[in-house]
Amino acid sequence: MNYADMLKKVAVQVQADEGTLAEKAEAILAQEGAGWEASGKNEEQRQTLALRVAARQLVAAKAKLSRSGATSYEGMFVHVPREKDWAKMAFNKMKKQLQAMPDMSQRMALVGQGALVLYENNHDGSFTRHANPSLLNRQAFEEGTRSDEITQIPPRHVALDANTSFSLVWDKASTHFANGNENFKYGANRPLEEPDRSCLFLGRKAGTNDEPSILDVRFNGALAKTSWPTFLTGTIGLKPANREGMAYGTKVTEFTADPKLSEIFSAPPLALDDDGSPYGLVADWLGETLMSSLDKCHEAYAKLDTKEQWNTTFGTIVEVVHIDPREKGGFVVTVADADIMSESPPIEVYVGASEESAVDFGVGSELVIIGAPWVTRDGEMRFMTSGWWCMNAVKPLADLESGEDGWD
Repeated sequence: MNYADMLKKVAVQVQADEGTLAEKAEAILAQEGAGWEASGKNEEQRQTLALRVAARQLVAAKAKLSRSGATSYEGMFVHVPREKDWAKMAFNKMKKQLQAMPDMSQRMALVGQGALVLYENNHDGSFTRHANPSLLNRQAFEEGTRSDEITQIPPRHVALDANTSFSLVWDKASTHFANGNENFKYGANRPLEEPDRSCLFLGRKAGTNDEPSILDVRFNGALAKTSWPTFLTGTIGLKPANREGMAYGTKVTEFTADPKLSEIFSAPPLALDDDGSPYGLVADWLGETLMSSLDKCHEAYAKLDTKEQWNTTFGTIVEVVHIDPREKGGFVVTVADADIMSESPPIEVYVGASEESAVDFGVGSELVIIGAPWVTRDGEMRFMTSGWWCMNAVKPLADLESGEDGWD
């Protein structure tokens, strides 16, 4: 049996997409192939072993997902904004506030209110801790302060100056959660980092015939640092929230690309009819915030109030004007309005190394980009991209010179 037939047979057995299985086998072969060759295995044996290991890993991943209680979803991410770190923002804000308070009584007022814990270096191997006593004793909150001597500052602290450090109180509202369980955050020092990322996934529960819909997916911790690919179909394990239309990432969350799943969508992400009017998934999702140009995005953004500016997602069609490879893999794709009279400056779309194969187009191609306009302190217009898809590809120059066939 040749490799192609074997791949097809194994994919059916483990209920996996052929392309996904082949890609995983290739990655395993690249990592382990040299060792297998050194042990005397020929090329056919190495390929077969890589395929077998890949199939077992996919089966194991499915079993792990099932045991975790997570649900498998199929579809694609359409909006993956940058991560936010709420803890870092809170610590930076408090540090600036304290630095503007040279008077110790003002700082102690914040301690009494349960906002923070202060530490003063006594320069004799000990520190003076200023804290709220009710929080230290995990009792119902009451304003007040207590100062005592400790020999070591807890790890979750930030230096204010050479002599003073502080920790933020994680929670002072209630000693217990609504379900009766003890609130581990109450009176505790807040972590220094709390990465968080809220993404939008267009899809449905795997194996159903439901119409794909928008799912608000929340990631925190290490998962929040993952920049998920947009407009690439696949499957992902998530934990459904109690609230309809929301889910959370879990320890078993992993996105597995599967191009065949584009079949679950009744239309392309975006296309233009004969009159130039947009239609497709993005048009249905964004509605009035799908604009004809970057200029129009900025005009609409300027009319929104501050809260709306934070919460509104825009989209538009742009033209690729330059593509630069990044030093560690991936590309910087520079795009701009097709209208040469546009006042909006070009913007850069960063494509990571894990997604560089998606940049199979050249200068002059059309992309639909998703994101949010913003304005610098100097009044310059910018656009922060959170998703992109090539809707009209132009063959790269290298391919034209090689004489390869055209695009699908």
